[in-house]
Amino acid sequence: MTSLIATLTSDRDLLLSGLSLVVSIALCPLALVMFFRAMASHGRLRLAWLLAAATAFGAGIWGLALLSHVLFAATTRLAEAPLLLGLSLVEAVTGALGAFSLWSRSHGQPSFIMLGGAMVALAVVAMHYTGLAAHPVLLPPVGTGADLPGIAQILIVLGGVALLILFLGAVVTVVDVRFVLRRAEEAQRLRQLADSAFEGLLIHRDGIILDVNTSLTALVGQPREVLIGAHILDFIALSSHALIRERLTTKPSRIDEFEIVLPDGTRRVAEVLSRPILHGGRPATVAAVRDISERKQAAARIEHLARHDPLTGLPNRVKFLALLKDILARADQAEAFVGLLVLDIDRFKFVNGLYGHDAGDRLLRAVARRLASLVKEDTHDQGLVARLGGDEFAIALPPARQAGIAATIAERLQAALANPFEISGQSVQISTRVGIAFAPQHGTTVAALVNSADTALFWAKRDERAKTRIFEPAMESELQLRRRMERDLRLAVQNHTFKVHYQPIYAIDGRTLVGFEALLRWFQKDLGWTAPSRFIPLAEESGMIGPLGRLVLETACAEAADWPEALHVAVNLSPIQFQTDDLVATVTETLARTKLAPARLELEITEGVLIDDTERARAQLMALKALGVRLVLDDFGTGYSSLSYLGRFPFDKLKIDRSFVSRLADDAGAAAIVRAISALAHSLGLAVTAEGVETTAQLELLRDARCTELQGFLLGRPMTASAAARLIRQQRKMTSSAA
Repeated sequence: MTSLIATLTSDRDLLLSGLSLVVSIALCPLALVMFFRAMASHGRLRLAWLLAAATAFGAGIWGLALLSHVLFAATTRLAEAPLLLGLSLVEAVTGALGAFSLWSRSHGQPSFIMLGGAMVALAVVAMHYTGLAAHPVLLPPVGTGADLPGIAQILIVLGGVALLILFLGAVVTVVDVRFVLRRAEEAQRLRQLADSAFEGLLIHRDGIILDVNTSLTALVGQPREVLIGAHILDFIALSSHALIRERLTTKPSRIDEFEIVLPDGTRRVAEVLSRPILHGGRPATVAAVRDISERKQAAARIEHLARHDPLTGLPNRVKFLALLKDILARADQAEAFVGLLVLDIDRFKFVNGLYGHDAGDRLLRAVARRLASLVKEDTHDQGLVARLGGDEFAIALPPARQAGIAATIAERLQAALANPFEISGQSVQISTRVGIAFAPQHGTTVAALVNSADTALFWAKRDERAKTRIFEPAMESELQLRRRMERDLRLAVQNHTFKVHYQPIYAIDGRTLVGFEALLRWFQKDLGWTAPSRFIPLAEESGMIGPLGRLVLETACAEAADWPEALHVAVNLSPIQFQTDDLVATVTETLARTKLAPARLELEITEGVLIDDTERARAQLMALKALGVRLVLDDFGTGYSSLSYLGRFPFDKLKIDRSFVSRLADDAGAAAIVRAISALAHSLGLAVTAEGVETTAQLELLRDARCTELQGFLLGRPMTASAAARLIRQQRKMTSSAA
């Protein structure tokens, strides 16, 4: 013992023993550092750190054990038992590796921690047992006082191994620190990238939020420190909870929409797309959240505009037909009636022309409000009001047991709409026409019911006495006849089967021929002569008035070119023709082609031309006047504002309507109107033609009223071009004989 102490207290052995002791003790905290690095790593890097930590820890406790053997067991020939010493080192490292592996997977569970501690204890026991097993071989005979040269060697080896492990640990630590710093920089870059994203990003595990970016905090109105650790349902509306819970239990693979509730109660609509990731070495989910509130609002506005009238806010035709289908289905189940009313405003174009389109829009909005209010009152908010287009509205009444309620409501609506509207400081009064159809009598489908109501409205608009018509099967038959006439009209236009007849116009003496009015005639083989009053409106509605108007103008100008220069020809123009841009060009080309002097052509227009588009009509009339043709205002006195037109438009002649002429002999008022019109025309330097002269008494009264020209059956009926030529020759003979 004295020799051992002496040896160890020597300068050389004391230094080696102290160094070995310090290194062995230092290996244990180094092992803990490596273990914590392993916990922060993943995959193969974690395994490498665990192995390094186990080696350092095992070598440390092994070195301490070996040093204790050297100091207290007086080991002299340790180098003679290398296998047992190596086995004890392996036992220490293996036990430490097993313990560290368990602790790295414990997640704070006590059972794993205790089991790891037990593995370390067993490793220490096994290591000591193996070390003690070498003592019989190594211990010297008691009292020999043998020299202890092997001790220094063992301590040198122990210290060298420990220093090597420390050096390697330091190197690995430096490398790892650089790696950690690099990962920290990368994490910072990723954080900046995530925070710069427009979409909100969050990472969660089973709904518990692990991390979020700045955009998400702005989206939900909560700071990061509040969100991390919270459940995602904490900021999601209750209406979306079921969806989110379902998505938490299924593999995220699709885009879902949900509602977010902000701290102030504001709601936002968002969409989310998520996918699985690894976070901290464990499965998690990353979700990209995008605020689509504005997009949803825009889509809702587009949907509203697509199904509602932008002017009045009422349902449009598309939405109305869809809702009407539902009403019919409910009525069929209840075996009840459904009333459909279709109505439009009389002379709405007149309001537009007189007060402007802005006033017309305000009138439509006012009508819509009045209709909606009345229907709501009469049907207890169960009726449906829609604007089908233009000045046409539709009303669907809820299922009822009596169909007569529709007619009653129609009367109330007409009475209410007859009350004046205050538009732009003006009192505007309108009237309406209503067509009514019932389900199931007049149709069980939407298309059939709407067609029946439209048919009833069609006839209501043509009936001067009744402003409301209920659909009757005979109406459809008449409409079918009308459609057939429209088809025949198209064929007649294509085949040029129309004829132009000419009615003579005389001077006030009733004998001097001054010209002819060109009149269109249509002869059908199975129907005979068709009155212009039947096919002209149809031509205007079907868009065929343009070709017909060109046919009359071309034929009349060509015929008149062969007449004496003193005779003029009058051609009627439809208001529809003024809606095209080629009217002036058509007249110009026709005059040039037929070589008719412009002054011999009179173009007759009605007040409707001026009402539809005043400025456009004025521009076209001024252009026609510049050509040299004469302009005639037809049916004068029957309109609402004829007097105002005389000073604004370049007319050459007024034509007194036949309705006044027919009442001259019996109606003092009519005679006064004719005299006033004639006096007004003369004061303005305009000629006056009276049409519809059928009796001698009318002729005398018109002479007394100082009319300029006369036209009517008394003087001559419409005739063919050849008959007109004969009449002209007769006039020449009469003039020659009189001379």
